[in-house]
Amino acid sequence: GTARLFYLGRETPKESLMFVIRAKGGRVAWDGEGSPMAESDARITHSVCDRPKLSGDARGDRDYVQPQWVFDCANQDFLIPTEAYGPGKTLPPHLSPFVDDEAEGYVPDYAEQLKSMKEAAEGAAVGGGDAAAAIAAAANVEGGAVETARELALEAEEIEARRAAEVEGRFAAELAAEREGVPYSEAQRRKEEGEDDASEAAEEEAAAAGVDEEDARLKAQEEEEHMAKALLPRKKQKLYDAMQMSLSRKRERVNDLMTRRKSARTAEAQKKTPAKKK
Repeated sequence: GTARLFYLGRETPKESLMFVIRAKGGRVAWDGEGSPMAESDARITHSVCDRPKLSGDARGDRDYVQPQWVFDCANQDFLIPTEAYGPGKTLPPHLSPFVDDEAEGYVPDYAEQLKSMKEAAEGAAVGGGDAAAAIAAAANVEGGAVETARELALEAEEIEARRAAEVEGRFAAELAAEREGVPYSEAQRRKEEGEDDASEAAEEEAAAAGVDEEDARLKAQEEEEHMAKALLPRKKQKLYDAMQMSLSRKRERVNDLMTRRKSARTAEAQKKTPAKKK
């Protein structure tokens, strides 16, 4: 399609934005010396700014977005609708391209929405349709990309708490790996190699004993952690206990956020449901 032309406000991270935009085939102008064109140029399709609100001379022939929109589009590899990224708006949660949400067991709502939009765009491209229209239609399903600011803020907190818990969980696993006197990466490799066999054995054992598979897995994991801790030096045992307590608190925080988000959605749905006449 036609290359987009971006105008970068003085307050934006110019170098990183220029790198990303040019890598994706866009063109760039900026507020400052050496810019190939002025802010008033009619060819500009997007103005990137990081101010709480637009000035009185905002133009209607372009989109105004915050810098995160550029990075999110680059990470997702398609043009996300700009409504949720306007100046002064509460931004959607930034989703790291380096985290596999499905593998981690929790896929944020916004990630699901972006996936639906991307699939709609790809389907339209294959069928010769309008990709932009398909993305816009997918974005409007059940609120789409433009969810309430409260829900998005709660989800951002969920993601932050979950990833903090993941970091601490990894550190605790590194401590436990020391019982074998091997680096954590090596312990992980061994674990992955034997994972399938161990899983099958655990399932067979649970079935034979008539025990719930999940209960058996949790019990085996608890016993393994207890043995690992017993083999650690006393000083590191205390550190391990502290890490486990912190990890437990962060998990509780994630559960609390998910409960709050569910309550917020229920309240929003009740507001939209018309009251029955008596």
